[in-house]
Amino acid sequence: MNVVILVPRRDGFADRDANWDWCRPWWQWRHPDWPVVEGHHVTGLFNRSAAINRAAELAGGWDVAVIIDSDVIIAPDLVREAVRRAHDEQQMAVAFKTRYNLSARGTSQTKAETIYPEAFSMSEPRNHRMYVARTYENQHSAVIAVPRAVYDKVGGFDEGFCGWGLEDTAFAIACETVMGKPLVYLDGEAWHLHHNAAAEKHGSPPHARNVARCNLYRAMQTLGDVAGMQRLAREGRELERSRVDYAIPQILHRVVPEHTPEIAERWWGRFGELHPEWRLMTHRDPLDPQRFPITSPHWPKVANGAQLADLVRLEALLTWGGIYVDQDVEPFRPFDALLPLQAFAAWEDEKVVPNAIMGARPDHPAIRACLDQALRLYRRGTWEAGPGVTTKVLPGRNDVLLLPPGSLYDVHYNDPDRDSRMLAPAPPWSFARHHYWGSWLPKERQRVPAA
Repeated sequence: MNVVILVPRRDGFADRDANWDWCRPWWQWRHPDWPVVEGHHVTGLFNRSAAINRAAELAGGWDVAVIIDSDVIIAPDLVREAVRRAHDEQQMAVAFKTRYNLSARGTSQTKAETIYPEAFSMSEPRNHRMYVARTYENQHSAVIAVPRAVYDKVGGFDEGFCGWGLEDTAFAIACETVMGKPLVYLDGEAWHLHHNAAAEKHGSPPHARNVARCNLYRAMQTLGDVAGMQRLAREGRELERSRVDYAIPQILHRVVPEHTPEIAERWWGRFGELHPEWRLMTHRDPLDPQRFPITSPHWPKVANGAQLADLVRLEALLTWGGIYVDQDVEPFRPFDALLPLQAFAAWEDEKVVPNAIMGARPDHPAIRACLDQALRLYRRGTWEAGPGVTTKVLPGRNDVLLLPPGSLYDVHYNDPDRDSRMLAPAPPWSFARHHYWGSWLPKERQRVPAA
């Protein structure tokens, strides 16, 4: 049985990021055979349904998904039992009956491993008051196991729920109605780490819209309207895909070796100065395969670091969205003007579209097509699975803007005066300059500065 752990995420909130940094190795250590796949929703109000659905797509072929919040821990035996019951009974299984929301003190004590969470709810009332902020019964979120057949039949999570609340209730209702039987509940406890509350909770307009949408599910459950629920799930995906705020997020990516030349770090620092409100993500070798579940099975087979970077950049853009730059790219102007686009790259000349600088919103179909092609071709060579893929896939699409030569590649790779032109001032229309270090080439042909 192929089991995966799916985690809806949005980076950039210090307390939630810290919770996940602690919880992720906790889950990996207790379930080492189950890959952890994050689904990121990065623009606009957080859409937990879209993040879960994206993780489900990235995880590929799976039989049972354990869908967890990034701030929850639970006894491993309960999770394994939930997976078994979900698989055997072909129904969504909730791995616990009682959920304890830990206080800030309880969370810090848990992370410091000075006390076990189970002690917070034992017979001593003082412990409970000190370490537990709130207790919930009969939840249907936080840690659930869902068979693939059930997930597919329901249509996944309804992305029409945007902002905080009730997408999990609607999914639970849909599972019961579509499958024609109750959910499976285990008698156990789960522990939720403390973090700051969402801004758009009870009483906010987004929450009111979510309440109204969930009431549709309740009405359809009364009528036994399976087709209506499945239609809502489909319409929710279409609605999320059409949101105007679903453009390129303010994230810069680079994929680099363990040691980088000093000039590469200076340029990366300059990127930060030009984009002060952006998140800069360095994916440095050795990479964590758990963060790249699509490409990591192929990493041992690549011929060089450039091929590795070709694969990882595409998965990073597919997962997080943003703008990718090679380590040998010198910045001139901020990329902010390109953010309203769905995706972009640039011509080097009338024939070639390199992959050294490119951007896209998360889960863009052109990036997915590039990644699928790269995974088929990477054994043929560095060019074929890198710039060769973007040159073949991106031209002619109406969902990708290809900028003209000079905007990103003002010096041509084959220019006989390339070295001297690299030292010249940038033209005013250039965002950046690619220096073509050629780290994958034989040593005598490389132009990589000394580290």
